[in-house]
Amino acid sequence: MQGIFQKENTDKALKYGIYRHLPTYEKIIRNLVSFSDKKAAKFVSGFNSFSKEEQALYDKAHISRDIKNQCFTWAGIMLVGAVLSYFLTPYMAIPAFIIWLVLFFKEVHFDTHKAFEKYLLK
Repeated sequence: MQGIFQKENTDKALKYGIYRHLPTYEKIIRNLVSFSDKKAAKFVSGFNSFSKEEQALYDKAHISRDIKNQCFTWAGIMLVGAVLSYFLTPYMAIPAFIIWLVLFFKEVHFDTHKAFEKYLLK
C-alpha cells in the first residue's frame, strides 16, 4: 500500500493540497477587501462595545480602511517570511514573526477610547 507522502507522490500531494484550498483563500481575500465598507466597523474589537450613540461619533469608514490595511500588511509580512524561509532558510520565519509581533502589539490598547481617538469625527 502506497502512502500519499512517498517521494514520488510528494509533488502530487503538495499540488492537490494547495489547489484544493484556493476557493477558501479567495473567500478570505474577498472578505478582507469588503472591510472597506462602513458596516465592517462593527466587527472591530473594542469598537463594537461602544453604544450606538458613541459609535456615531467615530469615522467608521476610516476604521474599516485601517483594519483592512493592517490585515493586508500582516499577511504580506507572513507571506514574505514564508517565501524567504522556503527559498533561503527556515529560520527566516523568525524575523518575520518578530516584525509581525511588534506591529501587532503596537496596535493593542487597553483603553478603547484611546485606541479609537484618532477616528473621532471633527
